[in-house]
Amino acid sequence: MSDARLQHHVFSSDGGYRTTFVSPELPPATVKELEVAAYAEQTAFQQGPAHACRRLADGQIAITRTIVHGADHVGRKRICSHTILLQPEAVFGVEGFNPAEPAADLFMDAEVPAERPGAYLVGAWRVPEGVALNERRGAAMTALQQEPALRHVLAGLLAVQRTLVVAGPLREGFRLLGLAAWLLPPEMRRRATYRAGTWTPAQVDAEGAVSAVVLPDNDHLREFSGGQYMPVDLSAPPGYALPVDTYAGFVAAFLDEPHAARRLASFLGMLTAFPGPGRPSRDQQSCFIQGYAMLEPVLLSADQPGEVVARAPGLVRALCPLAKSGREAMARWLVDCLDQALPRLERPAVMESMKTLRQELAENLFLKGSELGTVLAGYGERLREVATGTVAPR
Repeated sequence: MSDARLQHHVFSSDGGYRTTFVSPELPPATVKELEVAAYAEQTAFQQGPAHACRRLADGQIAITRTIVHGADHVGRKRICSHTILLQPEAVFGVEGFNPAEPAADLFMDAEVPAERPGAYLVGAWRVPEGVALNERRGAAMTALQQEPALRHVLAGLLAVQRTLVVAGPLREGFRLLGLAAWLLPPEMRRRATYRAGTWTPAQVDAEGAVSAVVLPDNDHLREFSGGQYMPVDLSAPPGYALPVDTYAGFVAAFLDEPHAARRLASFLGMLTAFPGPGRPSRDQQSCFIQGYAMLEPVLLSADQPGEVVARAPGLVRALCPLAKSGREAMARWLVDCLDQALPRLERPAVMESMKTLRQELAENLFLKGSELGTVLAGYGERLREVATGTVAPR
């Protein structure tokens, strides 16, 4: 377990929208930013509890829980928003951090007085690691096979250049988001941001980049049309096709297959093992999928060394797409695999690999002078030596 220090901000509608508690070390500019955000959460609030996760201007992670907190003297419901703040360096290195599924006991409940909550607020968050993380991933993988709606939510979170809009009960929407987030590569899961409530497209756009919005019902779902949104109605998950050259489309294309869990684990495992950009562009996603598709049969093979040998010439073609995807470390790892398989290659296969590598390098001048370019040049020389018999295979 890893302890992350917490700061707090409590904002209530009782007696006018106002801050009722703030950690003393928070500067005025941060408090003002939190007040504006909490007011937006409360005006979008319809039922609860509702959650949100955003990045503040100073880089902190702010996770908010908005609840009904009693009623005023004329019976109008009072709304309270409690925000916990975390420093990114405290949680980004913790594989078990999931902003879509914060521990419920971190937040005040309706029994805590909104005017004097300080004594009830916890000072640290014990973020789960190790076995707890594996259990969560396993449960999410099992649910993925049983709940069609979860597949669409996961595809939406993988569509990193679009905003996922989930319409349905807030509790159910966040349950699915929490499950799906455990299946994301860590760099995507940690940087995801969420909103919940009766948000409009204009309000979402004003908030900046948002990974997902949960609407309490589908009355407003039709407003979220266009290429920047990906709508999911929990009462009738959509049947649209996603571009296969994106993470979302690649995964969605095989989720109904018998071995979907194994394929998904392999795909997400490689994204996790070789971190890249948190919000990869469409081109970067396309390049990764192009390279990964060549690798996948090897990764799923029970006899991986033999598969590397058998497919070596074709696998060389995966090197440059993987580099373009923002994951040069994965391309370097593949070079190591190919180099280890080299002594087992027949001479025609060595010649074909050498020809393919020269062509790839000639077509990808962006690699010249890069660390990977140097590695590939060295591997090309090794191929030449083996092909000509200048040196014996290692």
